[in-house]
Amino acid sequence: MWYDTAIIFQALSMFTQKSSDHPLSGSGVTTVIAKGVKIEGEFISQGDVVIDGEVHGVLTAAGSLTVGPEAIIKATVTAAEATIAGRVEGNLMAHKLLEIKSSAQISGDVKAETLSIEAGARLQGQMRIGPPAEQTIVAHEKERGRSSAKAMLAEGAS
Repeated sequence: MWYDTAIIFQALSMFTQKSSDHPLSGSGVTTVIAKGVKIEGEFISQGDVVIDGEVHGVLTAAGSLTVGPEAIIKATVTAAEATIAGRVEGNLMAHKLLEIKSSAQISGDVKAETLSIEAGARLQGQMRIGPPAEQTIVAHEKERGRSSAKAMLAEGAS
C-alpha cells in the first residue's frame, strides 16, 4: 500500500517523538518510519529520521538518518550524518559522517566528509570522501599564498 506524501506529513506527529525517548536518536526530534510502512514522494525532516520501512523518491534529513537492516530506500538521500544497515538504491550524501554497516547494500554514488565501512557491506557506485571540492580549492590556494576568484568567493561566504 502506498501513501500520499501530503497525508503522511499531516500524520507525522503520530510518528514523532523526543530524542530522549528513542535509543537511536542523536538530537531534537526523531521521525520513525516503521517496518511495513511505505512512503513515496519527497520526505523532508528537520530532525533525525529512523527508517525500518520503505521510502521511494527524495529523502532529506537535517539531522541523522538511520536505515535499519530491513529497510529499503529507493531515493536520492541527503543527511547531516547517516548510518546505513539496509538497502539503498540511489545517490547518498552525508555532510559529515557516513557509517555503512556490514548488512548494508548500496547501489549509487556516495559522498561524505568521513566514511566508515564494516566488512561485508556491499557498495556499487562511485565514492567521494573528504571535504567539499570548494573547501579543498580554497585550502590549496591558501597554502600557496594565492587568492583565486573562487577562494575569495568562498572566504566571503564563510
